[in-house]
Amino acid sequence: VLILGRGNSAFETADHIVHATNLIHMFSRSRVRLSWETHYVGDLRAINNGLLDTYQLKSLDGLLEADVEKCRILNISGKLYLDVYEDDEEVPDEEDIKGLYQPGVPPKLPIDNFAAREPYDYVIRALGWVFDQSIFDESTAPEMGRNRKKKYPVIKHNYESRNVPGMFFAGTNTHSLDFRKSAGGFIHGFRYTARALFHLLEWRNHG
Repeated sequence: VLILGRGNSAFETADHIVHATNLIHMFSRSRVRLSWETHYVGDLRAINNGLLDTYQLKSLDGLLEADVEKCRILNISGKLYLDVYEDDEEVPDEEDIKGLYQPGVPPKLPIDNFAAREPYDYVIRALGWVFDQSIFDESTAPEMGRNRKKKYPVIKHNYESRNVPGMFFAGTNTHSLDFRKSAGGFIHGFRYTARALFHLLEWRNHG
């Protein structure tokens, strides 16, 4: 099994299936950050990091680092192959790819000892989420953050959108205020920020 991602969801999934798999590979572009080390609840929690044991204790499981956007999953005769491209290579689109691979033939591997050279039976995507702006008209589309906060709307400290007056956010969407500082992006944090928003709106609208 190949799992794309290396956060709590990816490791939790790996822990649930580890007893029913031959091997698990986890593929991500950055190294694992441990929550007990960073003191940030969004990083890998100890309760979910069982796969680190099987990896460090020389089982067949593995953690691979590469840019996920520089890879392609190929279905060849029911097996899923991982084809990885170098940083300076272009990932071919669907039209170009037809001339690069022969039907039923695995992709050419960049090096003989490439860790993911064998095919997988299943690929699981655990790469997180993206804010869905499709529900908004152009006149009400909230301003989005930048860099690591790009999936969160930009809000004031009263949870109101910075560019759309009267639009408030609750839950994970408010994590731009305390990103990598506190637990506002997770249930044991935003249950309190949601309550704070309720009291703010009650005070603002009803005195």
